[in-house]
Amino acid sequence: MKLVAIYFLSLLVLVGCGLVKFQPIPDAHNDDSHNHDINSTNNPTNNPTNNPPSNSPSNPPVVAPNNLVTYTIVNGQGSAPWGSLSNPIRGVVGQVLRIVNNDGQPHQIHTPGNPFNHTASIPSNTTMDFPLLRPITTGATNPSTYEHNFGPTSPIYFAVTAAP
Repeated sequence: MKLVAIYFLSLLVLVGCGLVKFQPIPDAHNDDSHNHDINSTNNPTNNPTNNPPSNSPSNPPVVAPNNLVTYTIVNGQGSAPWGSLSNPIRGVVGQVLRIVNNDGQPHQIHTPGNPFNHTASIPSNTTMDFPLLRPITTGATNPSTYEHNFGPTSPIYFAVTAAP
């Protein structure tokens, strides 16, 4: 019970400081926005059903014009890696990473402090925003970021560079 109380207090502090923002995701049964491609944020219905999910190697996360990098956790993600060595989640310090959790379970990002501090759990069917604070390139020689609930066997690949 103490652990739950500590978790919620920590989450309240993060939300209160503006470091974490919760945003509900529209109900998939009432809205087609869960099918849109992040490359077409101005036209959410412009995604034929044969396109790969937004986080697949052939369709990497992209930076929207407003400095928002979006990464979608697909339903059934489980312990699968986020990104890959050749297709990491890319960003620049100062941008914001928005994680959209479309999976049926919560996810949590474990970091060593880069590109941001270790996160709270991202509940199912919500989004959270994380300011990219520090550079990091993760990979085979630096497997320091991973899905906290699954451990290092569930890597999260980042390539965050310093602002120009």
